[in-house]
Amino acid sequence: MAQAFADLGHDVLLVGPNVGPNGAPAIEQLVGGAPAFRSVTLASPLRRGQSYIHALRLERLIRRERIAFHFSRNLRGCLIPALRGVPTVFESHTAAALRGRQDRWVLRRLVRAPGFRGIVAISGALADDLVQEFALDPGTILVAHDAVRPAEALHAAPAAPADGTAGDRPVAVTYTGSLYPGKGADLLLALAARCRWAHFTIAGGPPGHADGLRGRAVADGLDNVTVTGPLSPDDARAAQAASDVLIAPFASRVESDSGVDIARWTSPLKVFEYMASGRPMVVGDLPVLREVLRPGVDALMPALDDVDAFCAALVRLRDEPALRERLAHSARERVLAHHTWEQRARAILARFERTRRVGSVTIVLASLAAGGAERVAVNLAAGLAAAGRRVRLLVVDGSGPLRASLPADVVVEDLGRRRVRQGLPGILRSLRRHRPDVVLTTQTHVSLPVLAGLRATTVLRATGRGRPAPRVVVREPLLR
Repeated sequence: MAQAFADLGHDVLLVGPNVGPNGAPAIEQLVGGAPAFRSVTLASPLRRGQSYIHALRLERLIRRERIAFHFSRNLRGCLIPALRGVPTVFESHTAAALRGRQDRWVLRRLVRAPGFRGIVAISGALADDLVQEFALDPGTILVAHDAVRPAEALHAAPAAPADGTAGDRPVAVTYTGSLYPGKGADLLLALAARCRWAHFTIAGGPPGHADGLRGRAVADGLDNVTVTGPLSPDDARAAQAASDVLIAPFASRVESDSGVDIARWTSPLKVFEYMASGRPMVVGDLPVLREVLRPGVDALMPALDDVDAFCAALVRLRDEPALRERLAHSARERVLAHHTWEQRARAILARFERTRRVGSVTIVLASLAAGGAERVAVNLAAGLAAAGRRVRLLVVDGSGPLRASLPADVVVEDLGRRRVRQGLPGILRSLRRHRPDVVLTTQTHVSLPVLAGLRATTVLRATGRGRPAPRVVVREPLLR
């Protein structure tokens, strides 16, 4: 996501809690070259109970860097910036991670914070659960599945030729991904015992899980199984491209690295990588995956935990070259059309970057005479009111023909003065009293004294209880 935001032309800072475990892929490996973004870590090593300390460190970093948009998977790290008015989007991967008492407390305050813009859910099923279980406003939630980089799909090898799984060589079946419970390691060994005409490559970790799986394969006499252990992203894509069939035999319970069952909400990276690879897929029929894959169109999707069904799917792909080609082509076209990281980043920015929790707007104007700047201000006031904002037109001299054209839901505060310098004290008093979310000025002879007056008073300072200072917008049509 950091690379995708950067590819769209944004200055991106990636913040991690610590440097990660030994053997973790470097950022260069993950993005396939030099990253287009900066990265920092908050502390090393990670210690128990550091999440709140990290949240404070993150808030200071955001303030120092003048961050304009905060996108995070860390719930507690979202809260303080959002309370201080920094536009903040929380990306949720499981509902289970929000069920603790402290997490519920943080979530309740986050969604009421001035800077809160919304939540990204990695699946529609997760979005539904967030609404039902936590009473969240569905209008604040965007469903954005995981994705691939376009280069991975565009440079993928074409599907295996029609005779690629025929002849005297074994069918190459490959799994790439983690080996946590529910990801299908047990079923893969059972398939290897049944399908001796295929060779199974199992690539993934953690290393301890891979060692255990390798030992079981040797003990069972499965000489058609290779367990590689963890691979770099480039090596994993190479293994996918060298295969005839890619497989993801999910079980009915799928565990994350923390032991949480994520089967209802998961959006597995391997599925999108498989789709981009140009290879046919056999994927366990998790209901949530039907949000992305069409059974029989993009992949064969056998019933969960059913060895016979998975074996039958592999036999079909072995014996039906046209089916292999059709599935591979359909999946690749679908991932390019709907599931790239750049498309995901664009959707998030389009939905949330410009969204401001603006409830009230004050437009400062010298008069309501029939001039161009005055007409612009009146039209803008009417448009903002029609969009549901509370609009106050603060006018030094409220007399003039344009007053009659204002809609009834625009409040006009007439200071009854002839000159801006006479009305300036009244402008500042009104702004201090009403505390609008946005102050808009137009016309140079209004903007300059108002800005100077705002800077010299407390109007531009944030108040207590997390309320941010007003956002000041200047419309300047004359000065270069």
